[in-house]
Amino acid sequence: MRLARLLPVVSRASATHTTTACVPGRLRPSPRGSPASRLARVPSRAPPPGRFAEMTIAATAGVPRRATASESVSYHFSSAFDSGNGELVSATPDTLTVAMRAEPFTEADGRAHIQWFHFRVVGAEGRALRVVVANAGDASYPEGWHGYEACVSTDRKTWRRVRSTTYDETKGELVIDFGAEPGGVPGACVHIAYFAPYSNEAHLDLVAHATGSVSKQSKHRARHVVLGETNDGRPLDCLIFGDSSREG
Repeated sequence: MRLARLLPVVSRASATHTTTACVPGRLRPSPRGSPASRLARVPSRAPPPGRFAEMTIAATAGVPRRATASESVSYHFSSAFDSGNGELVSATPDTLTVAMRAEPFTEADGRAHIQWFHFRVVGAEGRALRVVVANAGDASYPEGWHGYEACVSTDRKTWRRVRSTTYDETKGELVIDFGAEPGGVPGACVHIAYFAPYSNEAHLDLVAHATGSVSKQSKHRARHVVLGETNDGRPLDCLIFGDSSREG
């Protein structure tokens, strides 16, 4: 969604009126540019009539804003953090609907993959909230949703599976139903992810530990080589353990 299209609409919005925009397909980031310009339309199958036809202006570009919809909600949705993936589609007191963003285009596969999601919900503790991933049917491997259980954490260290996760193949929706979980949403700030994320900070800590002063006196100290860059522009690190001179 182009920022130039949003500004005139946003300027007309008032505190008592929620302005919404149509979402014909899922969102994909383009390689570079400002947060607004990184979002590009990707054709996808049309949703059933009346299903998730609106997306609030406040959620554009993954900026952490209070979710707004036709009904006011007291919880907050965000995916603007390391490994975050999810765009707000709609939010009501009972149902939060999000869509996964496509990952950067992969030349080897000739496509941009969709499978990963990671977002947080603040202020919904104890709610019987249904979280719907609306474009799960467009994932790179939709068969993987059968029998799948989403991961949730309240401290980003300990993760558990949400047993009430189901996949509706007809609608192409993944539903994480906290209403079927004892106590509802388990905390004031919960992270919901495809699986327990391994953050870039944890990766950097590992590289530093393996190559830094802590390991200087150890025979297991690694040699660090940067092979190139990832699709996100981050260094592709390689740690080499052992005596390379003995390799034949």
